[in-house]
Amino acid sequence: MLLPPPKKVGMRRNMRKPNKKLLCNHIRLLRSKRHLTIDELATIAGMDKGSLSKLERGLTSPRFSTLQRVADALGVRVTNLLDAA
Repeated sequence: MLLPPPKKVGMRRNMRKPNKKLLCNHIRLLRSKRHLTIDELATIAGMDKGSLSKLERGLTSPRFSTLQRVADALGVRVTNLLDAA
């Protein structure tokens, strides 16, 4: 008697997709609470000012590595950014 193959249960099914608008607004809110300009945060995060501006306006979908750099520069964890989304 053959058993059916086990069902593949990936983590992606259980994870919700972050809301980009909420993520962008949360990054902007954290930046302004720390009295940082886009230029200052971009410099601290090691990224281009234009890229950070596009991220805050929701014009791009950031890679995890970008979120990690922004989170580090803001002094929070990536999960803090994603929880808001």
